[in-house]
Amino acid sequence: MGIKSFPGYAAAGLVLAAMVLAPFALLSRFTGLVGNLGLRSHPKFTGGPVLRILDRGGYQVAISAPAGPVGPLEWGPRFVQVSWSPASALPGLVEEQLDLEGSGHPQVRVAFQVPADPALSLTGRMEVLDPARVAPATILSRNGPELLVRLDQRIVARFRMN
Repeated sequence: MGIKSFPGYAAAGLVLAAMVLAPFALLSRFTGLVGNLGLRSHPKFTGGPVLRILDRGGYQVAISAPAGPVGPLEWGPRFVQVSWSPASALPGLVEEQLDLEGSGHPQVRVAFQVPADPALSLTGRMEVLDPARVAPATILSRNGPELLVRLDQRIVARFRMN
């Protein structure tokens, strides 16, 4: 290596070191910048904003606004998401009649067992009380169109709306 090429190789080494170390040095600033943008997940993935919270003593039931496709090229059913939290405070058998729209009349009756082991999958049953508003279904599960899953410290169900 000649004396003339040494500054070029040294500069290349410094640039390479800066490229490797820059993400670690700038990560906190970048995440703070992105966090301050106010970005939110789309409601079709997380459910609409919470409209009502029902206090059931040791736990709460949060009923979200209907969510679903918003653009002309999007497809999929409208749904209402309901969450029970904290999951650790739920009784072994949860039975609810839910007014999904706030009309004063329940549209669905839900029943599911809460296993003590959070790794076990949930299954439940639902009865549609207002078929004009809620799509017909009977089973709630992780793999069905009517969803029932445990997410962190809450149990979430989704009901398809007409």
